[in-house]
Amino acid sequence: MNRKGDIPITILVIGVVAICGLALLSFFSSSFKLEESFTNVPVIEELNVKIAEYNFYKSKGVLDSQIEEIMDIVDPAGERYLLIEKDKIWVRYNLP
Repeated sequence: MNRKGDIPITILVIGVVAICGLALLSFFSSSFKLEESFTNVPVIEELNVKIAEYNFYKSKGVLDSQIEEIMDIVDPAGERYLLIEKDKIWVRYNLP
């Protein structure tokens, strides 16, 4: 019998099993990170609603001072922006 081929085949099988195991571990760990990244989606959706609301008021000809009162627009030092805060996430949108 020829036993010279047993060692390389064994190393190959162990290597393939190790690579498959690392791939599974990688997918498992990335799924936790992916679940955490979707916590930002509601904040972005809320900001998009506020931007649409702002654009609606602007298109109807509402005065800027009235829009600032209605929507709580932050205006320090002449910068106008919308600010959404939830948990540890802050999203800021600079208004034109």
